[in-house]
Amino acid sequence: SRYPELLKNFAFKLRQAVNEDDEIKDEVYKLMRSGEDRKMACVEWNGTLTDSEMDKLRCLQMGSFEISTQFFKMGYWELEGEVLFDMFHPTLIYLLQGYTPSLSCDFTEANTMLLSDALNKDDDDYRNNKREIDSILEKIYRSHNNTLFISKNSGCRNMLL
Repeated sequence: SRYPELLKNFAFKLRQAVNEDDEIKDEVYKLMRSGEDRKMACVEWNGTLTDSEMDKLRCLQMGSFEISTQFFKMGYWELEGEVLFDMFHPTLIYLLQGYTPSLSCDFTEANTMLLSDALNKDDDDYRNNKREIDSILEKIYRSHNNTLFISKNSGCRNMLL
């Protein structure tokens, strides 16, 4: 960014507005996880995945896999008996959670790498393997009371916001 101070202020204000406004959070849930109450309790992980399935799902979490945080970027909704999945746009994830405000060159480079090398790569990998990944997600979703708001050992960070 040519003017990192503008991005810094914008990202901070956006993140603060979203985090402090329950109406915004409710609307995001209506859009990305319709039919799910954002204040519901987590569902404890009770499944098993093959190594291949875990590898496929790594693009949902910047190359790593941890079931209690794996699905925070995922939206889902049911339509005519089918469940549809979609990933939050990488720019929104970047602004709401990933952007590190700083004016130094190192942080500007780090932010650029986060957006281009990690978040955009995750999105590309998801889109390029969507059918296979969505099939795995549906298996998990159906076996956990139709949600990906899943905890492990009572720890959960799979909420959208």
